[in-house]
Amino acid sequence: MKSSYSNFFRCHRGAIMGLSILSVMVFHYGIQMPLLHTISLYGWIGVDMFIFLSAIGLCYSLEKNPCITDYYKRRALRILPTWWTYMVVVVIVSALTSLPHPSTISQVFLYFTGLGYWVSGYYNDFDNAHQVYFNEWFIPTSLVFYLIFPLLQKMNKKVTVVITVAVLFVTNILLVLGFSHSIDLSYPRLLSFLIGIATYKFLLTETDRRTAALFKSIFIALPIVTFFLYRYSSFVSFRIFVSVSMPLMFYILGRIIDWTKSVKPLSFLGSISLELYLVHLYLKLPSFSIGNLYIDGDWLLIPFIAVNILAAWCFHVSIRYTLTFIKRY
Repeated sequence: MKSSYSNFFRCHRGAIMGLSILSVMVFHYGIQMPLLHTISLYGWIGVDMFIFLSAIGLCYSLEKNPCITDYYKRRALRILPTWWTYMVVVVIVSALTSLPHPSTISQVFLYFTGLGYWVSGYYNDFDNAHQVYFNEWFIPTSLVFYLIFPLLQKMNKKVTVVITVAVLFVTNILLVLGFSHSIDLSYPRLLSFLIGIATYKFLLTETDRRTAALFKSIFIALPIVTFFLYRYSSFVSFRIFVSVSMPLMFYILGRIIDWTKSVKPLSFLGSISLELYLVHLYLKLPSFSIGNLYIDGDWLLIPFIAVNILAAWCFHVSIRYTLTFIKRY
């Protein structure tokens, strides 16, 4: 039978991607205002949601067109021109303002392939020598996930379950022990990615009622169990709870979006989420003084987000028209 949740996920995926990038922006801005401060503290969860949704989107994409060559071509065209354009701008500005930037062939190679992030890690040894190797961690991580996705998608359902459970336990052990801290922004997200694939295979495709009911129960029970284990023991990481909560969280957020009738505006943000993510890394929330009047950046949040959205949309349109022009001529 066709899953009853398939249309729900299709209709809300873009909107929740938009909501996710907003939460990441608020997290990076470090807002201190009441209520928004709480969102700011946990806004990083939007990254896990984005990766979870990306996995589901990739599953739909391969279902529509199973050609692996076309898959890699689509991913490359969606990410690399935008990412490389952004990094060229960052390098030029960094060079003009005497900030660390790649200046040798090896540094340029590591920087523009994303390999620099994996070579130097993140946070650990974060000095001028290492800063030139990478700009941020999310795109290099996503590229690895996109690269291995066809292999993960090919796995049958039983193997998917085994691999996901194994990654859950290994990731939890690494997080609890603090192992590989230099790349702990990346490797825990593999669990969110795998849970996205599992959600697609067990809830969003044709499957028998019994299996669908079982996995609905699992996706509801896992967040409850892992939260209590996290809360009352030291053996489960909070990030494991976040990853296993993705399907349930998606459903709850989807219902809230329906209630607030915000599908269209959030879906628009979802369509430019890559550009919005990159732009907001560079356009920081300002604070300034006018005479004796100090204006905190928190009060500029809404207009500043609007500026970021406008810049991201212009960025998105310019890349799209440039690619169309190159393809035509």
